[in-house]
Amino acid sequence: QAANTPVESLQRYAKLIEDVDLTGGIPSVSTPTLFVAGGSKLAPPDQAKFLQSCIPGSQLEMLPAARHLVGYAMPRETAALARAFWTDLKM
Repeated sequence: QAANTPVESLQRYAKLIEDVDLTGGIPSVSTPTLFVAGGSKLAPPDQAKFLQSCIPGSQLEMLPAARHLVGYAMPRETAALARAFWTDLKM
């Protein structure tokens, strides 16, 4: 459906969320956390690395070939990483 969205609408949306900062709530996260990130300009790996560094004990896995929508682009790989993460937690 994004292919049918006018470019101007996408540009306005990007401008709207450009300066949104939701990191204030990060320090309160105490749940085991797995980040799976791709290699996208829309969601740069440095953002995932930053978020991972803010949550003690969290884990970051990179799938650079997945680009932006990691779970959609590489569902099997993403599921395998999640399965391994949860299995390790149970030990």
